[in-house]
Amino acid sequence: MMNLMGRASNVSLTSIGISMRFTRSLREAAAKQKEKEKIPVENTYRLAPADNEVFNPCRVSNALQVLLGAFLEGKAYTPAKSSRMVCDLTTRILVRAKKFSSKRYKLVAHAIVGQPSEVDLQVASRCLWVAGVDDFATATFNNGRLYAVAAVYAIYFE
Repeated sequence: MMNLMGRASNVSLTSIGISMRFTRSLREAAAKQKEKEKIPVENTYRLAPADNEVFNPCRVSNALQVLLGAFLEGKAYTPAKSSRMVCDLTTRILVRAKKFSSKRYKLVAHAIVGQPSEVDLQVASRCLWVAGVDDFATATFNNGRLYAVAAVYAIYFE
């Protein structure tokens, strides 16, 4: 091959082929390493949690009540900041609730924050679950300037 100055270049088809083979071998080595890192997990066929893994709604409700009080105390409802506040609150709720549940439970956190007014509010939810193993915990907070209702749903994952 000739370069721009008209001299013979050291780059040849052979060196291009070598670099292609080297790149291919790197890809294959990375694929083998990734395959080795996979941990084989066998099915346990457990349809219910063990006695020490059962979701405890009382403990989670108490933790939620403490969390709501600490996070929302002294705050007032502002429409502009409420969406960010709810996102932060639900993230903290999930982190706190995971401390009280086993890894086999999938947790869903739901929070409502609003401004108190003369109108009553009722919060309802529906879930499809197995009554013997799935459960939920709720907590409420009201400081006169805002109210909050938080719920954590624990669904057993087989």
